[in-house]
Amino acid sequence: MEPPTAEELRLRLQERLQAEHVVINSLVNEALKEELSRIHALEQRTLTPEQWEEERGSLA
Repeated sequence: MEPPTAEELRLRLQERLQAEHVVINSLVNEALKEELSRIHALEQRTLTPEQWEEERGSLA
């Protein structure tokens, strides 16, 4: 079975957590428990919307 795509993961997170923004790694891990069991390695970097905007501004 193929690993899920980034878009599939995003949609599953939104569906299972009923949230636009996921900011806590443990929620992500729990919501994607089944999918993550098929992935060899994953590096999570979760940010609040404010942190995301701040980082995007520093790259400009």
